[in-house]
Amino acid sequence: MTYTGLNASYLGRKITKAEFVYELQSSPSQSGTLNAVFSNDPIITAFIGTNRVNGKDVKTRLTIKFFDASGKEVLPDKDSPFAYALSSLNSSLTNKGGHAEFVSDFGANNAFKYINGSYVKKQADGKFYSPEDIDYGTGPSGLKNSDWDAVGHKNAYFGSGVGLANGRISFSFGMTTKGKSNVPGI
Repeated sequence: MTYTGLNASYLGRKITKAEFVYELQSSPSQSGTLNAVFSNDPIITAFIGTNRVNGKDVKTRLTIKFFDASGKEVLPDKDSPFAYALSSLNSSLTNKGGHAEFVSDFGANNAFKYINGSYVKKQADGKFYSPEDIDYGTGPSGLKNSDWDAVGHKNAYFGSGVGLANGRISFSFGMTTKGKSNVPGI
């Protein structure tokens, strides 16, 4: 997905184009495919999902490249990494099932940074997500997604983290059911 006509800059250098490259890594559907809707707004990015028939995660890798007006790739300086939002990480996990939206696999040049008050934390499986329901009010916090999950909402950090990149922005995202199949929610 290519976005042009951007109004962005990095250390005074105008960014005019961004390329978002999506790579399907895992899909639990019998066909090995998933449904994807890509936004014309690079801040919103994409919505992905599929029917879960085997308990496998939905997992997609995203790599982002930025370019200046002359077409040269813009990469961060060592002391000034790119910072990017990892938000709207919904979770309906309970002891009976559910799903959690996660980010993972940041590699050597990217890192996840925790936001104070966020429910999203690194889990034993190496993924970053909320281990409790923050969508339907059944978790210990009693949170529903209407309490936090909207662009500009004062509590949006409840389901968010920050990514830092010392190179191209690159990470995986998706949904886990912790091995359960046919769990509603995607």
